[in-house]
Amino acid sequence: MLEKRFGPYRLGLDIGSNSIGWFIVWLERDGDKWRPKGTGPGGVRVYSDGRDPQSGASNAADRRLARGMRRRRDRFVDRQKTLMEALVAAGLMPGDVAARKALEALDPYELRAAAIDGPLPAHHVGRALFHLN
Repeated sequence: MLEKRFGPYRLGLDIGSNSIGWFIVWLERDGDKWRPKGTGPGGVRVYSDGRDPQSGASNAADRRLARGMRRRRDRFVDRQKTLMEALVAAGLMPGDVAARKALEALDPYELRAAAIDGPLPAHHVGRALFHLN
């Protein structure tokens, strides 16, 4: 649209981290080359740098920290679920959820100490292994 109205032009952009600068140069034909004919409008838009002016800390730092904590928790829960499925499949934990809840009352440190001196029931071994997750 600008070309039809004013002739050929070049748009120059300077894109920085907190600003965008722009300028238009009108062109005219000089033989087989284009030469600048004149300058057109230009300007700059400056944006905030995304930091707290008081502390200088990034505004995204709190969001990033919370996102990291959520991801860590979600990965831990996924690992627990996968391990529990493997223990149930191996017969080291009961398939019944209520029976697994009853095993939570057992102290895993006492189970591990008892395993040194003698054999343990399979579900007690599973409880000790799950605790190591």
